[in-house]
Amino acid sequence: MTQREDDLLNKSGKDSAVALPRRPAYGSQGQKLLLWSNYFRLQMGDMTLFRYAIKIKKGGRDVPRGLAKRLIQLLIEGRLKDMHIDAVSDFRSTLISRKALNDELSFNVTYQAEGETEAEDDAPQYQVMLEPSGTLNVSELVQYSTSTSAGTLLSQSQELLQALNNIVSHASRTDPDTVTVGRNSRV
Repeated sequence: MTQREDDLLNKSGKDSAVALPRRPAYGSQGQKLLLWSNYFRLQMGDMTLFRYAIKIKKGGRDVPRGLAKRLIQLLIEGRLKDMHIDAVSDFRSTLISRKALNDELSFNVTYQAEGETEAEDDAPQYQVMLEPSGTLNVSELVQYSTSTSAGTLLSQSQELLQALNNIVSHASRTDPDTVTVGRNSRV
């Protein structure tokens, strides 16, 4: 990282459009500082993600939030898994998939309580509709985050960050033994 910063500093001479703050003895005096952080590597390559808006109805009416979460979970673990489609969700309004759902965008999902192996005979059915809301190219985010050009813009930054957040946090949202602590979460 130091080498990259030094190269960028050398490129940003007086005639450059990049104006970096000048620091006395930039990187040549003082003591080196070692920073530790928790991280994990994401290797996604040139991946396209497909985003869908989720609508759940029963008799033309919307369903409560807790029920919606369970129905989306049943959709992902049941029908989509049977179709060999890897998908994640925020369990509210968005579903992210690595494959396009070309044919089937409306699913009848039979309610099944957590812990049950099969749905009851008289269990209610709900209509879960997925509406395409765009495609996201992950390589654009990689190019943006590694760019040294100050003028680089990312057209879908919020959508990409939301999709990556859904991917990274999906496991903690579905595992009952995991608790997410932080902003916008419950303990």
